[in-house]
Amino acid sequence: MSDNQSWNSSGSEDDPETELGLPVELCGVLSKWTNYIHGWQDRWVVLKSNTLSYYKSEDETEYGCRGSICLSKAVITGQLTPAHVGSLVRGSVLPELE
Repeated sequence: MSDNQSWNSSGSEDDPETELGLPVELCGVLSKWTNYIHGWQDRWVVLKSNTLSYYKSEDETEYGCRGSICLSKAVITGQLTPAHVGSLVRGSVLPELE
């Protein structure tokens, strides 16, 4: 993700739910490793209700996601370092994955 892109949040910063009681939705561009093209490809991702879904682009969200994972059931194995995932702070720029 380039330095001029950032995560978008549909909720307030103080409360994980909006004033209407709806869950917060975060969305933005992440780079995903693809074996087919053997390289990093930008993908539009949406985090909503503990589910991370990805799309080929923001324009293609109406066609359905290409994949998703329920984060409440996810297990991280091995050692995660900032080089793997960058740092995510609500409202800040998310560095491109290395």
